[in-house]
Amino acid sequence: NQGALGGATLVKVYSNRRFEALTFTISKKPQTVHIGPWNENIENIDIYWDNYEFLYVGSEVYDIENKIN
Repeated sequence: NQGALGGATLVKVYSNRRFEALTFTISKKPQTVHIGPWNENIENIDIYWDNYEFLYVGSEVYDIENKIN
């Protein structure tokens, strides 16, 4: 919710690959794969993985393997 600006429904995917040094961690930024309207009823949307490569958000399919790596 962004108040007067409206807002949006975002689905972000985080990579679990990271490099840890003594005092810091290097990792990729999360990738936004789905942007829906601010009033989208997220409780009624199915979100699930298929073989760790495809992410299904409602009726949309996202090829995560090619988008994140």
